[in-house]
Amino acid sequence: KQWYQRRVAITAGNDNGTVNRLSYDRPYRVDITDPLNVHGRTGLRGRGIFPRWGPNHYAITVVTRWYRAGTGKQVHSKERPVMEVLLLKDKSEEDKYFHIPSVQIDTNDPNRFQSKLFLKKMCFNTQQYRKSDNDTHTKKSMFRNLAMASQDDPELDRAFQKQKQVYRGYFDDIHNTDNAWMEVDVINVHFEKPLADRPLEPGSQIALACWQRLDSKVPVHNNEAWLLKNTCHINKAFNPYSGESLL
Repeated sequence: KQWYQRRVAITAGNDNGTVNRLSYDRPYRVDITDPLNVHGRTGLRGRGIFPRWGPNHYAITVVTRWYRAGTGKQVHSKERPVMEVLLLKDKSEEDKYFHIPSVQIDTNDPNRFQSKLFLKKMCFNTQQYRKSDNDTHTKKSMFRNLAMASQDDPELDRAFQKQKQVYRGYFDDIHNTDNAWMEVDVINVHFEKPLADRPLEPGSQIALACWQRLDSKVPVHNNEAWLLKNTCHINKAFNPYSGESLL
């Protein structure tokens, strides 16, 4: 067995050595060809649903804003301001849970660019085609929409410049196996006006994008509820998960 402390190419396909397989958490061992989960055995072997062996990295962006009543004033609960969080529901899923925006990354890539691009595509529908009677889906229009999605958004850029780190490391997920697991880099991006009032328009892969008020628990999995608990704590906001371990 050897310690896994450098970039190598263990993959189901050929990644040409471009994937950073270092763990956010700690060096991990490789048993012949199989990376071993840094947090021990899960009871499941193999790669499971993950695209890569070993650590699978995800950038998670907890997007928040202050909850304001019809008067525009901040609402408080137990003398703490109440936040709202941006949550998504995927079209491909039929469960009752919402999800925090996340995107899988290769850690050689600029994580936050990927996060911003994901938000613009999936929450503000930058790439949505609006085809009129005299408009066709040409290659030229496709490239134009791709350019719009990746170009600077000053309001969004300013919000990301003030990002707060929530968590970075191993993520307790039901899909983790002995040989492939989820690791996350989680930030909180807080929207102020006028960005906080920007209409949500989900992209083609998203069934629903909405703001959920954090004056009570919201329908997310426990590992994501743990991230919301940490986010409320960082922002000194009302915390509906206060006192719960969750993980």
